Amino acid sequence: MSEDSSSENVESQKHNKKRRKKKRRSLQKTVLEMPRMMPYKSVIPAPPDCHSLLARLTEAFKDFPDDKKPLITKMGLTDNLESVDCAFGKVPKGSPLSYQCPLPSSKDYQIHDDAPPRPKLPLLSHMLEPMVDFPTLSAKELEHVRVMQINWDAAQSLESSTRPPHGDEELAEELRKLRLTSRFWEICKLKAGRSNAEHLIFKIRSGIRKCKTAQIDEEMKTEALRQYCRHVCVNWSPCGLVIHPHAPWLGSQPDGLVYDPKEKPKFGLVHVKCIHSRSFIDGNFLGCNYGVLQLKKTHSLYWQIQGEMMVAGMSWCDLLAFSNEDILVQRIYRDKAIIDIMKKKLNNFFFYYYLPSL
Repeated sequence: MSEDSSSENVESQKHNKKRRKKKRRSLQKTVLEMPRMMPYKSVIPAPPDCHSLLARLTEAFKDFPDDKKPLITKMGLTDNLESVDCAFGKVPKGSPLSYQCPLPSSKDYQIHDDAPPRPKLPLLSHMLEPMVDFPTLSAKELEHVRVMQINWDAAQSLESSTRPPHGDEELAEELRKLRLTSRFWEICKLKAGRSNAEHLIFKIRSGIRKCKTAQIDEEMKTEALRQYCRHVCVNWSPCGLVIHPHAPWLGSQPDGLVYDPKEKPKFGLVHVKCIHSRSFIDGNFLGCNYGVLQLKKTHSLYWQIQGEMMVAGMSWCDLLAFSNEDILVQRIYRDKAIIDIMKKKLNNFFFYYYLPSL
């Protein structure tokens, strides 16, 4: 056999071997990218204004023949016109807004009536590698760790009992203070030095400052989730505080549990990012890779989403970016490499810095 034919056979074998390898799934994909459907703001006149309007219409067209009067004068409008509630407030009964824009309903978030029962979080089948090398702890620190211990039944019951809007928010807030539930990226990228750790602990303890935009964010989030369910054809339900029994010093509270019958597995999470600007492009969390939009792996959002999946045991999470004029849904899949790094660094930060500060 010639050297050329032997070389060709080797190359052919390598090519076939590569083709036989299972194609690795991308760790994210764009599920939805579109302008927001934004109806024009309607002007709903108050009853006194209605009376004034009717009086002016009557006076203005009193000398016109019936076939020349505008339609509004022939609609039978009266001062005691019956009004009904819609998404924009009170409107005349029978008007287009009264049936085209009804009041928000829980049905807006349940597109699939045949969905199976939601799984309990954290998933019982999801195991976290236990921490082996514990530092030497004081009696006070040992007591804190003992108090944080939780079994599977209690953890799943806690998630259920702290779900918005009727869950025990005060309990969830108290339990969050003892644990690492956010700022995962900042913790993992923390520079050496106790002063840096103390400054980060201060920010964690301070939490999210309540401000005027908090109510706006909640309203935007509600509308974002409604449009998300409608356009992506998924079911959404709220999530409470999730704590994993194998690492009870870590926790998360995702923006919701999602059912998507087209995905495997069918249940995942959603993380909502409200953007107070014209477009989600104005944010600095997206990059373009070979012409495809992607959430930057170096951005804190990516690490926060991976942390939420790590604690809850889910395999995917939708980033729902909602701006003034458009909406983006980026499906993020579990990134084992990032999670392995994160788990180790979060454990170290908790035991060497956060726990001693409690």
